[in-house]
Amino acid sequence: MFSQGVPGDGGLKVLWIGHVVPAPQSSGSRVYSAQMAAALRRSGVGITFLGSRAPETTQEDLNQLDPSINWKAETVPERSLGLSLASPLPLVVARASPGRMVRCDRAGELRLRVGP
Repeated sequence: MFSQGVPGDGGLKVLWIGHVVPAPQSSGSRVYSAQMAAALRRSGVGITFLGSRAPETTQEDLNQLDPSINWKAETVPERSLGLSLASPLPLVVARASPGRMVRCDRAGELRLRVGP
């Protein structure tokens, strides 16, 4: 798990659950997510970003992210493509849903709970 930074100083705190932690910044969606999170942080919002760690992501890639954001890069087991295609959900959600990411918070640092 990769983590750095300290979210907020008593102000607004946001848990951002993304499909992947935006590293390396090799696509438009990753660049957008990283820059949006950094802009929110600069405005005083404390951010914890939870996402899966892409197979191509290196520690060096993670070290290049904004250090004032608490990045949580988890290895999230994906459902099989066949089962995911049978789901009525969009493919990305069916393969690696936020619920799976939350359950991967092994250390329990975020104290997240899925459902009512």
